[in-house]
Amino acid sequence: MQAGRKLNLGSGSDIQPSAEGWSNMDIAPLPGVDTVHDFLRFPWPFADSTFAHVLARHVMEHIPHQVPGSDRDGFLLVVEELHRILQPGGTLEVISPHHRNPDAWCDPTHTRLIHEDSFEYFTGHPRFPPYYSKARFATVRKQTVRSLRIGRYTAWDFHERFKLWPPALPLLSKPGEIRITLRSEK
Repeated sequence: MQAGRKLNLGSGSDIQPSAEGWSNMDIAPLPGVDTVHDFLRFPWPFADSTFAHVLARHVMEHIPHQVPGSDRDGFLLVVEELHRILQPGGTLEVISPHHRNPDAWCDPTHTRLIHEDSFEYFTGHPRFPPYYSKARFATVRKQTVRSLRIGRYTAWDFHERFKLWPPALPLLSKPGEIRITLRSEK
């Protein structure tokens, strides 16, 4: 991760330390939130190229398709705003429920699923049309984090009680989260 200012987008109560360069933004005025702002109101209250890193942990799946005052999809608007506030070469770290996680739709405020290729529309990848947006990123990393819960048993139970970890992980676990890191290209 680059040195410099960092934004924790949609921080909720997961406050990152300001002493380490973090700003925490959320719609709710929770303790530790530096910037109270609805991320669907554009522009965000930051100058162009303000941040070296943006963390969007369990945020992108909440973006509605329709945003009042715009005829464009909310995902495109948010990605373009992220691109605007990132420094050239700055990184965007997205953590979201994996699209194959059966629990991904449990939260009634989830409006979309994030696929490991969702951001390829912003990279110039030849399989994905580039005309949705002029914002450009390079893919740095894509990772699937697996999770385990069967009935009342969690990963801890399988590891500590049944001694089934890690060889049984691929057989018993499911995709839990998708983690994608992108680099801003300007």
